[in-house]
Amino acid sequence: MKYLMKHLAKKRIPLFSIAPAIGFTKKEEDHPELQNYLRNVLPEINDITRDNGLILGIHSGDGKTKETRRLIGDITEGSVWHKVSPDRQRTFFQFLAESADGSDEKILFDEIFQYLHRMVRQGAESDEKDFVDNCRQSLTEFKKRPSQRPAAACRMFYDFGFLAVRPFRLKLDLLSENFAKRYYEADFQYIKDLAESLGWI
Repeated sequence: MKYLMKHLAKKRIPLFSIAPAIGFTKKEEDHPELQNYLRNVLPEINDITRDNGLILGIHSGDGKTKETRRLIGDITEGSVWHKVSPDRQRTFFQFLAESADGSDEKILFDEIFQYLHRMVRQGAESDEKDFVDNCRQSLTEFKKRPSQRPAAACRMFYDFGFLAVRPFRLKLDLLSENFAKRYYEADFQYIKDLAESLGWI
């Protein structure tokens, strides 16, 4: 980090934030060992970032507990760019999945689920190694579930849910105002919880 900061300064590249690898990804589950690791590595990384007039960026902030977010907020004194995206998408699909049977929302969720299920079955035979691995892991995880009914809380949506947005865009745009309101309220609460745990408010 020190070398990189020195090199970028020589190049006079304007920055406001830098996001180094700090030991976790969007897919990694939170756990106490991760918190201990952050206590060891994050202070020095944050000091280097701050000493160079930058804000520390965390670009895989999804799926982290309040305890981990509070730890990040404390170490950085709230001066952190904590980026999320999949969490908010997963909340959206969860709301669709939990809609009443027979409702437009539940019917749409079932259609999206079947679309993704076909996609991962076909993808499991692809020539792209990483894509194949993710597809096969999604299928294996789904087969192990006690009930193989359509559900948002599965790896398939975790890994590939965003790929359903474009083909279903028109139907998504037609969702009811009531559904949109409920989702926006949940999304706002999620963002508020993030802000509070990171020490922004």
